[in-house]
Amino acid sequence: MPGAEWLELLCKQIPEHYEHLVRYCGWYSNRSRGARAAKGVASPTGAVSEPSAEFVFRAKAAWARLIRKVYEADPLEWPVMAGRRRHSSCGR
Repeated sequence: MPGAEWLELLCKQIPEHYEHLVRYCGWYSNRSRGARAAKGVASPTGAVSEPSAEFVFRAKAAWARLIRKVYEADPLEWPVMAGRRRHSSCGR
């Protein structure tokens, strides 16, 4: 295949300005979704359970540790009050 022909085929894949182009593969493709709808198979979105409290606590601690390591700053440091923030569970 000559280079110009290959480049033309490649450029056809680029959408026009302000044109939306999304292609789904596998589970999210139109064909798969249509086949599941015809069979009456429900999507698995309702099967997700809430993570345990211990998992959430460890995940937050890991993120705080990574922030301290990467940015060399304590995420709980409060420079305005010259101290560390306390965790509050009141949800404000």
